[in-house]
Amino acid sequence: MKTTYIILLITIICISCQKRKVENIKFRKTLSIDFDKYKNQSLELSNSIDSIKIVSLKTDSIFIIGGISNLYFNDPYFFLNDPQSQCIYIYDIHGNGISKIARKGRGPGEFLSITDFTTLEDNTIVILDNLGGKIIFYNLLGDLIQEIKIDRNINIDNISNIDNDHLALFTGYSDKNSCISILNIGSHEIKKLLLNIPHYAQHSQSELNQTLTKYKESVLFKSLFDYNVFQITPDSIIPQYQFDFKKYNISFESFDGKIETSIAYIRRDNYISEPDYLLENDKYIYCNFFKGGKFYELYYNKQQQRPYLFNAETLPEKFASIYSNPKYAKNNYFIFTIADEDHLHTLLKLHQDTTNHIKLIYTPLVSQENLENNNPHLLFIYTK
Repeated sequence: MKTTYIILLITIICISCQKRKVENIKFRKTLSIDFDKYKNQSLELSNSIDSIKIVSLKTDSIFIIGGISNLYFNDPYFFLNDPQSQCIYIYDIHGNGISKIARKGRGPGEFLSITDFTTLEDNTIVILDNLGGKIIFYNLLGDLIQEIKIDRNINIDNISNIDNDHLALFTGYSDKNSCISILNIGSHEIKKLLLNIPHYAQHSQSELNQTLTKYKESVLFKSLFDYNVFQITPDSIIPQYQFDFKKYNISFESFDGKIETSIAYIRRDNYISEPDYLLENDKYIYCNFFKGGKFYELYYNKQQQRPYLFNAETLPEKFASIYSNPKYAKNNYFIFTIADEDHLHTLLKLHQDTTNHIKLIYTPLVSQENLENNNPHLLFIYTK
């Protein structure tokens, strides 16, 4: 009886310590954002641009891109996901097409859909095929390296490379103890990392556009149910930083997970939604969010510890027509996409008319095979 009591006491103490540890997570820094003070700062942000570089993606009968949902840049190669054609395109820094991965099917090296994709440091392309229940690895020319079968009971929404040996997998919020797993590429072993999921998020019908993002050697995880950002390693989830929107922060415990509830909160003017589409480079942290039914973007200058907030409605009319959120961030630059030739000409005209004298690096393409160059253009924005 005494032994049983001691075991019970130890168990209670351990559970209490675990709860205290979860509730008192210490983040390395807090990004303090005064929305009312810094909203609509797009023009001031433009003064921090150092130079612009445009890479036009060449068009021919094989390389015809319908759109770009996400991209990676491992110098000198671009890796682009076209959701319309369900293809991965690889280009070099000069806009030359290198290869195209479009192996639809159920056979070895084929996929039913591209749920998500990432690249390894050695330029291996990794495609997550949820419908086909596998993760497929290709080399730079699109040749099959290997494929890893995934248990049908495991639902994977996003992937990101930690290093050449490990992938971070986002598996959703249905498991109250974990939403992140680690795939060992060599052994094919999948290991869960513990992270308590609040009850109000476990059956959420909402999702973020980008849950995982890569910054230097780190994979960053932005959860749906709070303002926090974590770093993922092969063995642990480490608190990194949190967004503090002051009076506009809200307790997510009031959510029931339904889409209707999320939409209702998005329309409220006294609430800022959880940040989405997190990107980070050496100079800035980027994300976007909703407030009062409007879509806002945040560029947080890490050195100045200053936020720049705006929405596209406040931009000059011509610039607003061509602006889109960044697709990729690294070092001191962001990469945007320009949809077509008309938008490119608008941008070039705006640059010509500007008084900031921002350096422009651009080499016009010569059309090939009598096709107009209707592929998107990639826009590098380098910051000071």
